[in-house]
Amino acid sequence: MGIFNDFFKKEKPILTGLKFGFGGGGGGGATANTSITGGTTTVAGITPGNGYRYHVFMQSGSPQSLLIPEARGPVSCDFLIIGGGGSGGWDVGGGGGAGGMVHGENYTFPTGTHPVSVGAGGVQTSDSPFLNKGNSNLNGNDSVLFVAGGTTITGKGGGGGGGWNGSDPNVVLPGAAGGNGGGAAGYLAAEPGGSGNQNSANPGVSNITNYGNYNGGATDSPSGPQKGGGGGGTNGAGNLGAASPAGKGGDAKNIPSFGAPLIAPEIPAPTRTSWSTTVAPQGYYGYGGYGNNDGGSNPANPAPRAAINGTGNGGAGSGAPNGGGDRGADGIIIIRYSV
Repeated sequence: MGIFNDFFKKEKPILTGLKFGFGGGGGGGATANTSITGGTTTVAGITPGNGYRYHVFMQSGSPQSLLIPEARGPVSCDFLIIGGGGSGGWDVGGGGGAGGMVHGENYTFPTGTHPVSVGAGGVQTSDSPFLNKGNSNLNGNDSVLFVAGGTTITGKGGGGGGGWNGSDPNVVLPGAAGGNGGGAAGYLAAEPGGSGNQNSANPGVSNITNYGNYNGGATDSPSGPQKGGGGGGTNGAGNLGAASPAGKGGDAKNIPSFGAPLIAPEIPAPTRTSWSTTVAPQGYYGYGGYGNNDGGSNPANPAPRAAINGTGNGGAGSGAPNGGGDRGADGIIIIRYSV
């Protein structure tokens, strides 16, 4: 677990409030600290007025944690984990698969430090080597909650979209496997979409539901040039890359208790506006990326399915000759408890 090893040693780690966002006060010790802390923007969490406090983690690639002090005792929480979305594939590319989703309800967090790791979206590539034009090179990264005591809960990164060789119309890549699978590349060869594998995560963990596990769209044996297949979403498979139109990305699962009006104050500007449009009051996370056409426009999913960080959406495949697909969106981890 790399950067998180120290959190699970028997010795108490030496932590600073400046780095981890908790416990800054002076001495005394007469009053026990009962404040739960942690979050990318507001470490004290936010209370949107619905009877819950929310702690939101968005920053990928750096250590973050939720701290439940001894005086507070174990806490029953709900949470949402979304892995990073896969990037779209190269030229006639398939759409990236959405990151896998985990929804926990009434899950008991013990006292202690609970590290989180937010998965980054798949990278946008402009590299010329064929093997960098799609498939698992473009997968999103897992988002992981490390519960104190050893349990890990994972939203898997989405699969990258397949890409086309360019010099040989019969050599294209399938979509890659991921939390939701990436769509296959199009043109003159039939390839399968990537398989969804979110359901293989978190065996034996109670009080959670995995969402996703949907496949990316395939490309069939064409009578003419095909379009890229759509990436799988958390609530539906990507569409086939038929001759027209290119494959639509799979739909997103909505979790109303994590809707945009409740969470938006924690989303940094200028991302907040587009993020709120995508997530909406219903709480949609994890749209699959769209496939694209040969010679099509620059890759982008239509609103409200854009690959906005904090959604886990898959990126769109590229339609421009020798162009890279749209990057996948970073994931998010949100934890709430009643107040």
